[in-house]
Amino acid sequence: MKRIYFLAIMVTVLGASCSYPVKTVTNGDTRASIAIIGAAKGDALLVDGVNYGLASEFNGEPNTLQISSGTHRLQVKNATGALIHEEKFFIESDLKTIYIGGRK
Repeated sequence: MKRIYFLAIMVTVLGASCSYPVKTVTNGDTRASIAIIGAAKGDALLVDGVNYGLASEFNGEPNTLQISSGTHRLQVKNATGALIHEEKFFIESDLKTIYIGGRK
């Protein structure tokens, strides 16, 4: 009788100590990013008044500009400083493609 009782306790303890494997999947950086399509080689990219350099370098092949989630103001200026594109947009944690000059 003691042997059956002991065996029942051992099965219960061993069964309770087992657990299923836990798997956590992450997909890297969750910051928002933008790609600029159709910008000329000398065009400057400004987001919220900050100049990030040449807009053509953030065409999504492979570079994009990572920004925080929220509402932003984007401007593209040509080499002489003239404004050629301005847009206000909201972005979350995804990729937004912005087309300059009506190119898609």
